[in-house]
Amino acid sequence: MRAISLSLLAALILLTTPVWAEQTAPLTLYASTYPLSEFSQRIGGEKVNVKPILPPGADAHDYEPTARQMLEITRADIFVYNGAGFELWIHKLLKALEGDHQLTIVNTTEGMDLLAADDDHHHHDHSHGFFSSAWGKVRSLFGHHHHHHHDHGPDDPHVWLDPTLALQQAQKIHDTLIQLQPEHAPFFSLNFQHLKDELLELDRQYTESLRDLTNRHFVVPHKAFSYLAERYDLEQIAIAGVHPGSEPSQREVMAIIDFLRANDIGYVFFETTVSNRVAQTIATETGAQTLVLNPIENLRREDLAAGQTYFSLMRKNLENLLIALK
Repeated sequence: MRAISLSLLAALILLTTPVWAEQTAPLTLYASTYPLSEFSQRIGGEKVNVKPILPPGADAHDYEPTARQMLEITRADIFVYNGAGFELWIHKLLKALEGDHQLTIVNTTEGMDLLAADDDHHHHDHSHGFFSSAWGKVRSLFGHHHHHHHDHGPDDPHVWLDPTLALQQAQKIHDTLIQLQPEHAPFFSLNFQHLKDELLELDRQYTESLRDLTNRHFVVPHKAFSYLAERYDLEQIAIAGVHPGSEPSQREVMAIIDFLRANDIGYVFFETTVSNRVAQTIATETGAQTLVLNPIENLRREDLAAGQTYFSLMRKNLENLLIALK
C-alpha cells in the first residue's frame, strides 16, 4: 500500500509541475508602427503576443504613448521600433530604460543606408519664377501664417514602403526572436521564410509593372514615398516634408500647381490618416483626379475590420500608381 501511495504521489507531482522544456510562455512584444506589428505577428505566430502602440487611425507622426503604455513597454520582453527619427518620443523612453537589461530593444533601421530627409532627389522645387491665377486661392488657404515644422531628424524614416528594406526590418525581428527563444528557431525561421517570399514577390510585381512607364511623376501629401520612388525609379512630388504636419509655403504650393499644369499630370494622391486639405486645393485648381496612396504607417478601424494588411495595401498602392501614371 505504501508503494502504491508513493507512486500516486509521484504521478500527481509530474502532472502539476510545469513542463518548461516543452512549453515556454509567449513573448510580449510592443511595436511602434503597423508594418512592424504585422511582421512581428507573421514571424512570431502564437509564440509572441504582439501589442501595437498606435491606436487604429492615429497619426503615427504625432502620436505619443501614454504613461501607461510607457510602463507596459518597460515590462515587455521586446520593443520593436522603426527608428531613423520616426518616433519623436523614443529618446524619452530610451532614457527611462537606461540600465534596464530585461527589455530587448530593436531599432529596425539601424545600419541601413538611409535617404536624407531633405534630399531633393525625389522632392523637387518646381518653381520656375512664375505664378498662376490660383495664387489668390492659395493665399486664402494659408492666410499669413508661416508653415509649421516638425523635426524628424536628418533621415527619412519611411523605409517599409520599399519591400526590400521591409525585409531587412523583418530580418531583425526574426533574429531577435530566435535569440530570446532559440528552442522555437525552426518555427520562427519557417514563418520568416514565408514572409520573405511574399516581400520579394511584391518587389517583383512593382518592378515589372512600373518598369516601362513613360510618366514617372506622382504627387503626394507628404514625403513618405522616397524609398519607393528610389527603388522603382519614380519621381515623387511631395506637398509637405517627411512630417505631414509641416505645411508647405504658398510659393511651394504654387510651384506644384504650375508644374502639374505644365506637365499635364492628371492625378493627385490623398492619404488616409492625415489631412488632405492642401492636396485637395491643388487637385481642384489643376482639375486633377484624386486617388489614395497609403503610406501604411497605421491602419484605421475600417481597414482592420476589412482584413486589410501591409500586402493588400501595397498592392492597392501599385494599382493606383498604375492608374495615375498611365
